[in-house]
Amino acid sequence: MINARTQINIPKDWQRVKLGGISAVITGGTPSTGVPRYWGGSIRWMSSGEVNSRRVYDTEKRITQEGLENSNATLLPKGAVMVALAGQGKTRGKAAVLEIEATCNQSLAAILPQEGRLLSDFLFFNLENRYQELRDLSGGEGRAGLNLKLIKELEVLLPPIFEQKKIAEILGAVDEEIAKTDEIIAATEKLKRGLAAGFFNKKGKTVLLGDFVEIRSGDTPSGFEFEVDGMYPFYKVEDMNKSQKYLIPTRFHFNKYDKPLMPKGMVVFPKRGAAIYTNKVRILSADSYFDTNVMGLITKKGLNNEYLYYLLTHIGLSQFADTTSVAQINNKHIQPLAITLPDEKIQIEAAEVLSSVDEKVAVNMKIRDELAQLKKGLMQDLLSGKKRVI
Repeated sequence: MINARTQINIPKDWQRVKLGGISAVITGGTPSTGVPRYWGGSIRWMSSGEVNSRRVYDTEKRITQEGLENSNATLLPKGAVMVALAGQGKTRGKAAVLEIEATCNQSLAAILPQEGRLLSDFLFFNLENRYQELRDLSGGEGRAGLNLKLIKELEVLLPPIFEQKKIAEILGAVDEEIAKTDEIIAATEKLKRGLAAGFFNKKGKTVLLGDFVEIRSGDTPSGFEFEVDGMYPFYKVEDMNKSQKYLIPTRFHFNKYDKPLMPKGMVVFPKRGAAIYTNKVRILSADSYFDTNVMGLITKKGLNNEYLYYLLTHIGLSQFADTTSVAQINNKHIQPLAITLPDEKIQIEAAEVLSSVDEKVAVNMKIRDELAQLKKGLMQDLLSGKKRVI
């Protein structure tokens, strides 16, 4: 990734400057939570996790004027660029732009660009492109977080203000297309949930799932001799994260095994651990095998395998798993599971309709991925001066 610390030739009319030299960098504070009258007022108060929205139009919490005056919180203007100094998971190092006036806590840095030298939107895209660099500045995963000194010392490749504006407009336009695509995906998935509820609430006989499936569990990888060009795939739970409805090829393959293969069309899902909560139900796209953390169901006469896939996805694996300690699904959870089973013709109809909606989601997911790649390439080129927009 190209950043300001990378030794590259920059255009003659660009500058290499430290962020503290072209902006004010401050942090906020938290009014005492032990004083109720400091909270619940009209002044927005931003926490570090809210950088994930990228554009901040509102905040979850608000403070009163008295809370502002009795804390280190500062009222920040619209256009302030916020960076998470600390935060859970992947929050630290993320940037956002305030689209409203707000205060913030001490886990955020607020960067106030000098008017006429640095545009907020340009800075936002610059920092967003350097997310990993920011995390590395704070010592990876082992240190508490970033600090104001590190932010101030951060070098920025600074084009003339008119070029900053054009760069921000181009990247903003791609962001808008990504947002529109996300809205289409969300609306299509909402439609799918509504259609699924309609199909699965139709009248039919109530049966026990165990009477209509053969339950199979996997084997340990030590029982297999893996080969790069093996004929059959061997799946692990992690492979489900890389697929949607049908499991795609994996890096593990084998040629021989002394037990019957898991047949193409089998419905599979995680049977142990946190993966159950991710509801990753999948279908085998080829004869294969899987490890002990995966369970598979072979449908019998009267139950369509794709209908079962959509039914389990709709119900949710965690709804019938044992979640008292480490989540797990065993035969005893599958056998007595009561389901409504409509005529097989209706099952096929439901699967076809829901599959067509899935295809629309997949098309838009591909479009989104392509837009994300386009934006990544543009950021690398435009923010380094490799390509000019003058």
